[in-house]
Amino acid sequence: MQADILIKNGTIVLFDRLLHGDIQIRNGFIYAIGNYQPAVRGKIEIDATGKYILPGFIDIHTHGANGFDFTNGRFDQEKGSFLKDQKNYHFGLQQAIQKYLATGTTGVVLATVSAPDEELIQSFEYFDQFLKNYAAEAPHNLLGILVEGTFIKDKAFAGAQNPDFFQSPSIALFEKYQSAAGGRIRSVNVTPEYDATALELIDYLSRKNILVCAGHTGATADEYLTAVQKGLRVALHFLNGPTGSSTKPFGHGGAIQAVLRSHDVFAELITDGYHVDPLYVREVIHRKGLQRIIAITDSMFVTGLEDIATFIVSGVLGRVSANRRYLEVVGSQNTLFGSVLTMDVAFSNIISWLTKSVEGIWREHLPAVSFEDALIQATWMCSRNPAKVLKIMRPEVHYYRQDLNQYTGSLDVGKRADILVTTIRGEPGKYNIKVENVILKGHFIS
Repeated sequence: MQADILIKNGTIVLFDRLLHGDIQIRNGFIYAIGNYQPAVRGKIEIDATGKYILPGFIDIHTHGANGFDFTNGRFDQEKGSFLKDQKNYHFGLQQAIQKYLATGTTGVVLATVSAPDEELIQSFEYFDQFLKNYAAEAPHNLLGILVEGTFIKDKAFAGAQNPDFFQSPSIALFEKYQSAAGGRIRSVNVTPEYDATALELIDYLSRKNILVCAGHTGATADEYLTAVQKGLRVALHFLNGPTGSSTKPFGHGGAIQAVLRSHDVFAELITDGYHVDPLYVREVIHRKGLQRIIAITDSMFVTGLEDIATFIVSGVLGRVSANRRYLEVVGSQNTLFGSVLTMDVAFSNIISWLTKSVEGIWREHLPAVSFEDALIQATWMCSRNPAKVLKIMRPEVHYYRQDLNQYTGSLDVGKRADILVTTIRGEPGKYNIKVENVILKGHFIS
């Protein structure tokens, strides 16, 4: 049983306002919020004076970190190659978990890159075995798997994925993957421009409660919106991939136009300032609405490592930029290779961009929002919305309910205690967040 925890005297970032007070945690759940509650002395007490209390970040699209890649295993810096035996895979995954938690990420969906079936299946089996062994020993932040690189059609939209391993959408192949993964595949990328097999797979996945995404796609808007009717719900790393766009009337535009028009589609945004210009981030938030934007990292194994200049992932050669803030595909101009972004930096970037008044792209002026509103909006994008799309977010409750123990994404009484205590410093346009304490499923991590 987890120790009771009292976080006191902090600024609590709720879904609609900021509140100064305490958060009381019992048996892994948020038991009470606010200084109006009777004081309950915790076995662990955290003084959050001058600090901000946030829900844990949820990253629904990351390939790895700290030397670990979901598809390829643990990277050995001395050998300059990946080690993918089960022992090294599990060790690398533990290293990645530590990096995610240190940067405030209490929920992670790990993504594949395109690779031969036997390599993917091995990764799925290793991941499943890790959870069977590890879940009983310690709390973890692993929410499942995103199959990103398999069901892509056109090599022109490959990005950093290897087109040699693209396959036609297949229910049978998905079920083969899911069986190997022990049912832990949470989302799948399916490009809508395939023939009827794409729509069949999208419909099948949706009915199985598997989140359907679309990126790396050259679909017309009509094709994309037809897929939305079948259950497509997330635009994979929107404005990256690449993703098709057209200002001509044929097909009513491309995937970008479809995503901007659809109220049913959430848009993932890599908020590192390199994959998407911050001005476009602001514009997309305005056009789509705050409730449909999800901040992701799309991070690679290089995240958190030093002294790496070039690397190969599934046959694709990449390199670290001169400033070490982004990755790029060697020999392909302007094609980026995942990222080295972490969710704490993503959060910092969002509040920095929102609090600065700038000239827009589609609008003449993008006004600044207050620091308080920026905090709330960033929390929606980094915690609430990803939880909602994964269906682990429930409407706010104001009393203790045991049946909410699997729900997270916001600070509400009765929900699972995935909580960050943070320090935020800076000024409008330039803020930085530091994660001081992490509580995962009611366990004090750091």
